[in-house]
Amino acid sequence: MIKIDDGLIDGVLKKSRQSSRKRANYNFHAAFDAPIQRMLNVAQPGTYVRPHKHENPDKIEVFVIIKGRALIVEFDEKGNTIDHFVLSPKEGNHAVEIPPRVWHSFIALEPDTALYEVKEGPYNKDNDKNFAVWAPEEGSETAQVFNEKILKSLKMAPKKPSCRAKIMGVIAAGFPSPAEEELADTMSLDEYLISNPQATYLLKVDGDSMLDAGIRPGDLVLVQKNLAPRSGDIVVAQVDGAWTLKYFYKKGSSVILRAANKKYPDISPKEELVIAGVVIADVRKYK
Repeated sequence: MIKIDDGLIDGVLKKSRQSSRKRANYNFHAAFDAPIQRMLNVAQPGTYVRPHKHENPDKIEVFVIIKGRALIVEFDEKGNTIDHFVLSPKEGNHAVEIPPRVWHSFIALEPDTALYEVKEGPYNKDNDKNFAVWAPEEGSETAQVFNEKILKSLKMAPKKPSCRAKIMGVIAAGFPSPAEEELADTMSLDEYLISNPQATYLLKVDGDSMLDAGIRPGDLVLVQKNLAPRSGDIVVAQVDGAWTLKYFYKKGSSVILRAANKKYPDISPKEELVIAGVVIADVRKYK
């Protein structure tokens, strides 16, 4: 049994971050003459895959998204985009199958995009791919311009690589305790805080009604739109035409919005209640 876990994927992702091509493969097939070629194909924004097709010999190719976000593009004989599909597990778009003799490419839209790729074998570098003469060669100065034109025509843009900080260990916030610096991993704040980028937005807090919840004026709250609120969640709500940030409590069919500050009374909607999202994080910058 071949097992594909986070440890394996993370190892290949690290290679892709260090690669000048901004991508890396990990083959599961034991030899180039295997009848089915299977691999991890991981990429970072800025990588360039020259459009190509598999013809003579004809081969089917399948891409399955594991993490991240990738744009799969098909072209006509002149290089015009004729079809596209955004692979994203968070959007419910999981895989594509490319028929033989179809010009295609992919563009990584998010950092650390990982694809499981399956293609008919055997592999022979001399005839595996027919590269499009209308597309720049890999490594050329116009390669990125080519990708940018595709993204612009489809009104898309890759997510900029996030700044990754080292996790140096754990620090006691109660009684002091001996600690040793230990590099555990690296992490970006967007990876840690945001699970669904398309459904998440920021709001700046104005007012002191949520002070006892640790939310202060000037803080930024991270809000996710597609979550069903549960009692005790902090929500962004429109109540009888006015917007507010409050705790959400529900008992039977009745809803109460409660401040985290005793000087504010509970709010019971009289006519209309619209929940615009659930707060998933509070962000405060000290310096």
